[in-house]
Amino acid sequence: MSHGEQGTSQDLGGAGSIILTPDASTKVYPHQGLCIVATVTMTGSNKIPAGATIDFSGSSKGLSSHFVGLLGQSEWTNVPIDIAPGNASGTAKLFIRHDYSDTSNSIVVNAMAGSEWTGGAKPDDATTVTYTLAPTGPTIICSGPSSTLLELPSGQGDQLTPAAAQYATSFTCVVKDGNNPVPGYVVEWHEGSDQSFGLFSTLMNAYTSATAAWADVLPSADAVFVKDNNQQGYYVRMTTDASGVASLYLVAKDSTGPIAQSVTARYDFNVTYEYSRPFLVMDINESAQALEDIYPRILDPMTGDTLNFDELQDPPYVSVSIPHYKNAHPTDNVYLVVNNEIAGGPYHYKADGSPVLCEFLASLAYSDLMSGGQKNEMLFVVGGTETGLPSASTIRGFFGTGNNIQLTGGNLDAPELYPYAGHINHTTLSKGPVTIQVQLKQPDASWNAQLGDVVSATAVLTGYRPDSDALRVPITVPANVLPPIAAGDLTKGSILLHFPVAPFEGWDQKKDGGTQGQCCIIYSVVRAGQPNESSGLLTVVLNTANQSYAAN
Repeated sequence: MSHGEQGTSQDLGGAGSIILTPDASTKVYPHQGLCIVATVTMTGSNKIPAGATIDFSGSSKGLSSHFVGLLGQSEWTNVPIDIAPGNASGTAKLFIRHDYSDTSNSIVVNAMAGSEWTGGAKPDDATTVTYTLAPTGPTIICSGPSSTLLELPSGQGDQLTPAAAQYATSFTCVVKDGNNPVPGYVVEWHEGSDQSFGLFSTLMNAYTSATAAWADVLPSADAVFVKDNNQQGYYVRMTTDASGVASLYLVAKDSTGPIAQSVTARYDFNVTYEYSRPFLVMDINESAQALEDIYPRILDPMTGDTLNFDELQDPPYVSVSIPHYKNAHPTDNVYLVVNNEIAGGPYHYKADGSPVLCEFLASLAYSDLMSGGQKNEMLFVVGGTETGLPSASTIRGFFGTGNNIQLTGGNLDAPELYPYAGHINHTTLSKGPVTIQVQLKQPDASWNAQLGDVVSATAVLTGYRPDSDALRVPITVPANVLPPIAAGDLTKGSILLHFPVAPFEGWDQKKDGGTQGQCCIIYSVVRAGQPNESSGLLTVVLNTANQSYAAN
């Protein structure tokens, strides 16, 4: 329930101040996690006594109301102060969200010295801060893991940092309101595997920056550990920075050994967590013995050890069969790995022992057109539910020929969905045409649009029939035809192109295994009647049939 104990006036006030941040002008969103910081500054020779606390329940200025604490924020009336050297200043943090039973759409916060503040004069009560909720939430896009297959750091010790890239992976959430970053937005990273046993605090080193040193390992001032009552460890709670970004870097430890893990982000505190993001830490060659001499098989026609991507049965996917293995358990997590990246899964075997039929995007493989005949490596990995340890199959090598990329990007910046998003779902379509934004000034590409340029865009849609494992036939969708670039477009700095809604309807994820559909978009520029430049590729999740997917 919403907290609201009556605070009392402090008899020995006047020895300092308590300032609450963020201030009342800060935009607060529905379902947002918010970090309230009480900064205590003492005056003259006054000091903050050891063990001093802040009471956020109210003060002489009134009750705190219309919010509840996030999980793990059990203490309200005596929140410990992190006292700075010299004992003249310090901060106390309270993690909250709006109370959904409240109809005022506001949050009221007061604070005063807590009952544990004993000895010495106390600061004045904080000035009341009242936040007004925005009518709608921001756009939140999470990505990662940056790498799905990490090397084992054998002999490298347990104090590695993100600089050791072959042993590290990262996860990022970007929060924007339109095109404006949203700082101070709470993001949590939770263990997604049943065999985590302390992923962030024990199994791996966790950091918040790519340049972090060992001394920055979590918990730190940038992110805290919160006890996880559902797992045997902690989850990580942090807030977005000035750019609206919250990042988590995980680095393998030598003492942990091979693991199959996953991470789940939480940023909407009124709904369930998003989907798990799996990754593996293992030496594939050393662990292959556990699954005997078996490997996944390509079901598309092959000539010897060569797969022709122009002759796929269900382009742009390569069809694969994962055979039954000894001592298989129905709850085992099975992953398809192609060229050191998880290409699909987790899958689960059926009770009748039949093979798992799955697929991977052809663009994950090497082709002679793009990679000069480099050999592909495909295998499957089992994360055993009984042991928690991953085991790998024998590697299946094959060569590729033909075009395995449906759209070939160019040098210009990739477009962005407008409003900014990382997916196209049922809610997207309910708001009108699928829209992209193209920037007309691109210093990184050394390119600027000119009067008379003609910009066009194309989308390629791939995915599954609703509630099915059957692939739909991929289609190409052109955007609306725009007039040539005018002076007003150059002044504004960007243009919008629209795709019709109908072709985007009815695309689903795979029923078994959760493989998502994709929408790939590029734009091209014609100048003075001749092709000028084309963009990089925008790739987003396409799931318009399953209304539960990323519904915000």
